[in-house]
Amino acid sequence: MYGLPLGGAMGWYWFHSKRLGQFIERYLTTLMLLSPIIHAWYFTWLVPFAVASGNWGTRWVSLSAFVYFALPHGLATGTGDWMLSQPQRWFLWLPFILGNLYSLVAQRPLAESLTRD
Repeated sequence: MYGLPLGGAMGWYWFHSKRLGQFIERYLTTLMLLSPIIHAWYFTWLVPFAVASGNWGTRWVSLSAFVYFALPHGLATGTGDWMLSQPQRWFLWLPFILGNLYSLVAQRPLAESLTRD
């Protein structure tokens, strides 16, 4: 079920990415957004590509990913289960999504100005 949208995104990225790093960063971002299970260390896979591209989504999720530490704390204290609450999910994913959107909008004028010269 998740393979079809991911495969479609891979095809789109294959033809619309100018560099391999850009393709991989887009692929990993889509994979994480579509994946039903995410572990905190999965975000570290994006870091090398975000350093090269300056992606704000990865920068911002590096601040919000600490929400995952609430899971083991809740289990240890007996007050939670292995699921993030809805506010925790929003706190984790909203910076990632907004940062990626910001990076797309911020890079577009730069790319247009480089092609005009």
